Amino acid sequence: MDNMNMQPVRPQGPTKQCKYCMTAIPKKASICPQCGRKQRGLLSYIGIACVVLIVIGGIAGVAGKDKTPKIDNSKSTSAVTEAAASGSSKAETAAETPTEAPAPVDTVVKPGGSFDYKALHVTYDSVNTDYVVEDDTYGLYTPKDGNKIISASFTFQNNGDKDEYVDIYSFDCYADNKACEQTYITKADDFINTNLSSGRSISFTVFFEVPKDAKSVELEYSGMLSNEKVVIEVQ
Repeated sequence: MDNMNMQPVRPQGPTKQCKYCMTAIPKKASICPQCGRKQRGLLSYIGIACVVLIVIGGIAGVAGKDKTPKIDNSKSTSAVTEAAASGSSKAETAAETPTEAPAPVDTVVKPGGSFDYKALHVTYDSVNTDYVVEDDTYGLYTPKDGNKIISASFTFQNNGDKDEYVDIYSFDCYADNKACEQTYITKADDFINTNLSSGRSISFTVFFEVPKDAKSVELEYSGMLSNEKVVIEVQ
């Protein structure tokens, strides 16, 4: 008998249709007995769909990573935000405007000048670029060979409504841009630090040892927990 003329036997019980030859096959059959093709269930399609979505999401994430805008908290960014909030068409122009570098906060103060540092008003009273200790019998204040001592005197006035901390350690010295060592001459001034009361003032002198041949000597003053510095000219 020719197998090609045989009609498929309809299975007993619940059936489903083969997705390829359209023959009725048992519902739980994973392979069609007629055409031999594997039947894909709903979970298989869901799994494939999930894999496709994950792959697409990963590609999109990599492609979009370099396009993430970097926020620049500058004047130009503020201008864009304000323009967008008001509906102004200047927002795009502001975004394209390059940000200008902030102006330096440092101030150069010369002898006889003054500066304000928070609640403190500081007067640069005087400077001595070759300070010599009188009656240094034991040589306690003699600088190293090739060095000399400079002194700078200041008056601090507290114009605030609370105590302000003042100390000699807030001063740094640089000779030709190289840091110099601070010297303590108690014979001339024994001040180290104080909590200066509101409305009060105090005067004191700081001392540093610098090279004799230094062309430029400057002090830097910066209060506690602050990055702002005031540059003070010595020579």
